[in-house]
Amino acid sequence: YTLDGSEPTPQSNRFTGPFEVPVHKTVRAATFKDGRRISPVSVRSIVHF
Repeated sequence: YTLDGSEPTPQSNRFTGPFEVPVHKTVRAATFKDGRRISPVSVRSIVHF
């Protein structure tokens, strides 16, 4: 996953459990297998009030 707006790659952060998003961010995530993306990129904006 990424938090900087870039497309996720096999070298991006790996989801291993819950993580904190302390400020307004856009999370982009995808599933990879053998270095190839095997899912669409999911995009969610996190907004704290």
